[in-house]
Amino acid sequence: MQRTVETFKRMIEVLKACDGESSISDIAERLDMRVATVSDYVSALEELGLVEVKAVKAPFVKKVCVKTAKAECLLKCFS
Repeated sequence: MQRTVETFKRMIEVLKACDGESSISDIAERLDMRVATVSDYVSALEELGLVEVKAVKAPFVKKVCVKTAKAECLLKCFS
């Protein structure tokens, strides 16, 4: 993934939307982005230790991401 300033801006939007309740599909819809793009961003954020991805069974399996303490600190610095 090419990491441009615009890419980082979009990744921050995705990070902010990771609330532990919304699926990757929900986030994509809310941010008007492709599911594959959000999934790629979430994977990159997970590699950086900023989110944790969890599978939730209710009523079907979906993946949600939860911000880590490291992410909360980062977002506070830039808010």
